[in-house]
Amino acid sequence: MRFFVLLCISICFTSLGQTIHETKNTIPFTFYNHERQKFTIIEDSTGCLEFNEQTKKWEFRKIVYKLQEPFKNFLLEYNLLHEKGSKVFFIDRGCGYVYILENDTLKRHDRSFHHKNQYGGTFFLYKGQPHIFGGYGLFTLKNIITYYNLKEREWFVHQVTGDLPKPRYVAHGMLVGNLFYMAAGCYDSGKYYDDVWSFDFGNLKWKLLGKIKPSLFTYTLFCTDYRGIGNLSKQFISTGIDIFELDYQKKQIAKHRMANSIVIKEITVQNGLVMYVKHGNTENNFDVIIENQSDFFKLKKEIFPLLVDNPKQVDKSSLGIVSVGMLIFVLLALIILFIILYIKKRKSQQFIDLNPSEKELLVLMCLKGEEGIEISEVSDFVNYDNPSIDTLKKRREGLIKSLKSKISQDAKIPIHEVIMESKSPQDKRIKILVLNSKAIEKYRLLFTQK
Repeated sequence: MRFFVLLCISICFTSLGQTIHETKNTIPFTFYNHERQKFTIIEDSTGCLEFNEQTKKWEFRKIVYKLQEPFKNFLLEYNLLHEKGSKVFFIDRGCGYVYILENDTLKRHDRSFHHKNQYGGTFFLYKGQPHIFGGYGLFTLKNIITYYNLKEREWFVHQVTGDLPKPRYVAHGMLVGNLFYMAAGCYDSGKYYDDVWSFDFGNLKWKLLGKIKPSLFTYTLFCTDYRGIGNLSKQFISTGIDIFELDYQKKQIAKHRMANSIVIKEITVQNGLVMYVKHGNTENNFDVIIENQSDFFKLKKEIFPLLVDNPKQVDKSSLGIVSVGMLIFVLLALIILFIILYIKKRKSQQFIDLNPSEKELLVLMCLKGEEGIEISEVSDFVNYDNPSIDTLKKRREGLIKSLKSKISQDAKIPIHEVIMESKSPQDKRIKILVLNSKAIEKYRLLFTQK
């Protein structure tokens, strides 16, 4: 009898099919390494963890990290790109630096610099080369496609002809064969496009495929990973509990409802297994979980058309009503457009006089919003002519002080409330600077001005 009870308990636990690893107070990289054919976690500077599918355990492998920045910054400021047959790339989230993991060493490969030009871009691989569509940086939104040439070790821009999608960031994208599909994307705080495009690498031309169905668009195709705006070219899009799987070729989207209510991100499917990430028991810890694909997707999925149906022909008897309605609509649209342009012109005239460093810092703080920036990031705007540490610190303090003073006078905000200081929840030694929400709202039009 005792043996029977123990057997039942063992079967119950085995049927869960889950292996859980709790990270060490950090946000990890998780991916399937096709070169070694193993699920992999990178969470500290000593090595990585690889999942043994036979023993169902994580095994440590030593890696030498030859980084030119702190390991913590590496985890937060890079996107991982890898697929079967390609190298394991770690790409600067603003475009620029490229690290490659080869054998047991991760080292820098590029001859470039920190571009700071395509934050929120859509990262993907084409023929083993990293590509980035769109993004923001240097005061503008982008609709370019840049690519990293492995031989030249530099970044280049594809010369595109014909119609182009409007500039945007955090668009979802996916490569299928010779076509790169792109959907949605943000063009202002909380405002998203609803179009779907394809880019043909054969002739370097874009093609508009249509608009996303409104009922699907409300689910929001814009989602982030735990590091913020991350790799948006993955097969599965997670809003937390609901998982969406886009099939651009069939122009449909599958919605997977999860059996539990945990918020999950970073979904990787391989060999009948699913690896994903969720918040752990404490605020700064994360759990990396591997379970059977059949258990993870055990609930029935729903299939929806991705695009809006073609409009029906208008009956001749209703043409008169439609014409009058269209005329009224055009008049209202012109009036609204005039008001918007007038307000925009007035607001554009209200910007304060900033030097280039002050303006660049203000734009970055507006884009980061309530997330804030680390004080070390301010150094990037004054780090010229190889200054000493003391000189760099004085320049940084002077830049912050001058920006606070100008914003305080222009936005009528007490100078001590212009920029709030706090400690990073991940590392209390790091100071975070957050711009006053009133200032963010006032100067957000800087994003769209060249």
